[in-house]
Amino acid sequence: MPRGRGKLKYEDLRLGHGKVATRDHMARVSGTIALHRGEILRRLNDEWLDLSRRDAVAGIRYGVEGMQVGGVRRITVPPQLGYGKAGAARAGIPADAVLICEFELLELRPVSTARSANPGKKSG
Repeated sequence: MPRGRGKLKYEDLRLGHGKVATRDHMARVSGTIALHRGEILRRLNDEWLDLSRRDAVAGIRYGVEGMQVGGVRRITVPPQLGYGKAGAARAGIPADAVLICEFELLELRPVSTARSANPGKKSG
């Protein structure tokens, strides 16, 4: 059953069994970011998202929060929590785009530990 935060919607496709992602974590994920019409913009393969920083799209950060390690979630990100009215032409994202993300949460690390040990790539 889809759930949401504001206009953000998410659906757990598979529940995890491990730690729960919070804002003080780095999350290692694999999955896709696509436009609502289905065009895949980016494939993430074993990449790190810093849930404590604004480097990633707000809707993606909020959508990953609450996931458990091992879980898979589909996140529908509205424009106001994505790229907004401006879009991101260089990335192929039009104005007012709705993003559909599907992520598997592979691992969590506390932000302070993860940044010093393995900062990884930042995505979103």
